[in-house]
Amino acid sequence: MCQKMERIMTEDGCLESHSPKAERTKRLIAGALMRMLETMPLDRITVASLARESGLKRQTVYYHFAGLPDVGDYLFDMVCEDAFPLIEASTTTREFFDALTGLVGQNKAVLKNALTFLGRARLRLLMHAKTQAMAMRLVESLLPESRKSESRVRQASEYCLRASANLLESWVMGDIDLSVTQMSKMLDEELRCHVAGLARQ
Repeated sequence: MCQKMERIMTEDGCLESHSPKAERTKRLIAGALMRMLETMPLDRITVASLARESGLKRQTVYYHFAGLPDVGDYLFDMVCEDAFPLIEASTTTREFFDALTGLVGQNKAVLKNALTFLGRARLRLLMHAKTQAMAMRLVESLLPESRKSESRVRQASEYCLRASANLLESWVMGDIDLSVTQMSKMLDEELRCHVAGLARQ
C-alpha cells in the first residue's frame, strides 16, 4: 500500500512534504548540518557540501528546504523538540535553568557557528517562542499569593526571557566564561532577585 504524503506550497513558493519518510530525510539533513556546524560557521557551508555530508543529492536538499537558513531553522526546532520535554517537566526555576543551560551548553559550538550567520537575535526569538508559558508558570510560583497579578507575572516572565536570552547569547558567543552549573545558578539568582523586587512593589 502506498504511504500517503501531503504536499503543500509554503509562503516562499517551495513545496513542503509531510510524511514519515520526508521527516526522516529532513532530520538526516539537519543532523548533517549539526555535525558540520561543530567545526565551521554556516557561511562556509554550501548546499552542495551539506548534500555530500548527508549522502544525498543537492536537489533532494532543495526539495525539502528553501536553503541553508531554512535548514538552520529546522535544526533549531529539531534540537528543541528533542530536549524541551525535560525543560517542560521542570518544577522549580533552578531545574528549568539547569535543563536550559544543559541544552545550550551541549550545543554551544553549533549555536555559535549558526548564530554568527543567522544573527544573534535568533536565540532571543527562540527562547521567547519556546519557553514563554513555562517561564510564566515558574515565575507565578515564586510570587507570594498576595502579590500575584497577571501584570506582575507577565512582567517578570518577560524579564526572565529577555535577560536569560541575552546572557545565554553572550555565553554561547564566548563573552561569558562560566560552566553550565555556574551559568544556571546565575540565571536563577537573577530571576529570583527580580521577582523579589516585584513582590515588594
